[in-house]
Amino acid sequence: DLIEGIEADLRALPPLPSTDRVIAPFRVLMHLLDDAERAAFLSAVAAVLEPGGLLIFDVLEPTRADIRATQGLRMQRPSGVRELARWDERARRLDLSVSYRGHETTMRLHWVPGERWRALLEAAGFEVLTAYAGFEGQPFTGERGDSAWIASRRVVPRTGESCTG
Repeated sequence: DLIEGIEADLRALPPLPSTDRVIAPFRVLMHLLDDAERAAFLSAVAAVLEPGGLLIFDVLEPTRADIRATQGLRMQRPSGVRELARWDERARRLDLSVSYRGHETTMRLHWVPGERWRALLEAAGFEVLTAYAGFEGQPFTGERGDSAWIASRRVVPRTGESCTG
């Protein structure tokens, strides 16, 4: 009862109620094509977050070793899901074909360097509280790989108030 899932196009979010937290898991933001789409999404999220509200998400910037190890290979996971990765490092794009129980789809994912996420978040009115390299709690230091981000919507002082710190 504490979590409400929203199914929507990231590029055009529907009207949403104010909230204290938005979670975008499973590298979902990698479906956004470019910085314009990323900035629009982050601005839309900032508009529904209460001051001090949190945005939490994870993304991937693959290493060259990640790309070499999986390029063009059909891999089968223990769950029975099969994946085929076609990387375009120059375009920073991954076409990932996924099949399971006779159904197949291909998704196009786009990545940017981790520090680009920091700049986009700050431009949209967020303060990065922490960024992790992967999911075991190591601090993000700019290296390629998985990263998880926690950002807070900046509190804007009311007219006549000063902002310190």
